[in-house]
Amino acid sequence: MMPPAIDLALLSRWSANLKTLLGVVFSVFCISVGTVILAISLSILLEARASRTWPAAEGVVDLSETVFNSSHRGYSQEVKYHFIVGGVRYEGSRLDYNKRSTRTKTESEEMLSAFRKGAQVRVYFDPKAPERNALIPGPEPMTYVPPFMGTFSIIFGLVFLLVTLFRMRPDEPSAACRNASAMGEGM
Repeated sequence: MMPPAIDLALLSRWSANLKTLLGVVFSVFCISVGTVILAISLSILLEARASRTWPAAEGVVDLSETVFNSSHRGYSQEVKYHFIVGGVRYEGSRLDYNKRSTRTKTESEEMLSAFRKGAQVRVYFDPKAPERNALIPGPEPMTYVPPFMGTFSIIFGLVFLLVTLFRMRPDEPSAACRNASAMGEGM
């Protein structure tokens, strides 16, 4: 008994369909991730820009320390503070709108020098929602990077999707199909 013949045309179409499906899935993934990054980072960027016009209240630093961040292989700054607005006590932990990481502990400690535990500080707060606050208002240049990355991911995903769909053409009958058809007509 002869082994069953492999239909190369069918295998070729299946392979092309799988490549198209994977291309579409990858494109949708890039677009989705980019959209999430863009939405979150734009929200932070808009809040950072708005913080430049926020009023300030006197506050006190409750915690100020440098922490080693193994995922970034650097040091980050951790602060906690409290302040009072309209007789209500609020707490905050945002130094600024750019999560800064330094290579050395000394650099990180220098950044925190004005925010030592017990220091009197000015806390900038959203007058409509004082729980949104920061010690240093306004965006830093690096605050613009995540929205750019999100936008790039969306554009890349869209271009990849268009290329994937453009490469998907109606199947032409393969030579094997034409030969099989011709053999069937000759019987």
